[in-house]
This record gives sequence, structure tokens and C-alpha cells, in this order.
Amino acid sequence: MSRQSEKPKIDIEMNTFDRFLETTALIALLFLIGLPAYYFHRLPAIIPTHFGMTGVPDNTGPRGVIWFLPVTGLILYAALTVLNKYPHVFNYPAKITTENVRYQYKTATQLIRLLKVLIAAVFVYLTLSSIRTALGKQEGIGNYFVIGFVLLMSMIMSFYLYQIIKDHS
Repeated sequence: MSRQSEKPKIDIEMNTFDRFLETTALIALLFLIGLPAYYFHRLPAIIPTHFGMTGVPDNTGPRGVIWFLPVTGLILYAALTVLNKYPHVFNYPAKITTENVRYQYKTATQLIRLLKVLIAAVFVYLTLSSIRTALGKQEGIGNYFVIGFVLLMSMIMSFYLYQIIKDHS
């Protein structure tokens, strides 16, 4: 790739909505880590570790597995936070020009922030559901969780893809 075809490196300022998303993702991450820490010694030796499409647990494992989602969530949160500092490395469906670069980077970084919130919130819900199911206070994650998650993720991705593709030169 020639130097002339490289995307420009510019700083993108966070606005109020961006700060709200970052704060929300961080709070969700703290809950994600705090829930298993608080409930760990109350959990039975065997807990649900996987939920099928109907929301009913279909696999179990030792209670230490309750840390899988918090560790995974922490890694994803850190990776997305670092990645978001380099919007010039993202692939864009629209050509990046000097006229649209700021808009394209702003939109893409905001999408990453929103995905951080969604991932953290889903992991919190799954962790809490696993804890509550193990303690006999809930029966799985619910019938419509998977459908709702897929629909919400599709709507968010479609909205931001549309925003990036439409002409904002």
C-alpha cells in the first residue's frame, strides 16, 4: 500500500454521548466483575454454564466457570478501548477523504463504544442469570433473550452502517 492511500491519523474528540457510553460500559464492567465476586461463595459446586436457544440451561460446570464471562468481558473491553484509539486502521465501506474523515472516524468510534456497552450489558445479564439460576431464583435466561439480542445487534449495526455509507463529504 502506498503512503498516499493511507488513511489520515487525526484525533477525535469525545462528545457528551461518547462520554456517556464510556461511563456506561465501565459501570457495566464493574458489575460484571462485582457480581461473581459477591456471589461466588454462595454458589453451589455445580452451576449452569451454557443456555440453549430456548434460554434453558443445557450444560453445567464447576462454580469457578462463573469467571469466564467477566474475564472475557474485561479482555474485550480493553481490546475495544485500545482499538478505538486507532480509527485509521478500521475498514470502512465508504472511501475516506479529507472532507469526510472526521465524520467517518467519529461514527465508527461511536459504534465501537456502543458495542462495548452492549457486550458488557449482555455479559452482566448472562452472569446474573447464571448466578440466579444456580441459586434457584430463576429458570434460565428467558425465551426471547437470543432473539432480542440478535435483533438489537442487527439494528445497531444497520443504523451505523447506514450512517457511514451515506454521503457525508
